[in-house]
Amino acid sequence: MPKITIDDKQYEIKDDDTEKMQILNTLSLGSNSINLLNHIVQCVDAIQRGKTEELKNVLGVSNEKKKSS
Repeated sequence: MPKITIDDKQYEIKDDDTEKMQILNTLSLGSNSINLLNHIVQCVDAIQRGKTEELKNVLGVSNEKKKSS
């Protein structure tokens, strides 16, 4: 029997309760999708930062911030 926590209260869902199991499956799919999308964003962000640094190096851009007078 799957368990789910909603508002700090735990509920058990019987495997033969089709309606509740469908809702639970949809919630599970949504959660997994969000986790995957967040992972993709983190990967793309890491590549963007890395390639920005690579371009700076090729262009000879210094990482030191210039002081403004």
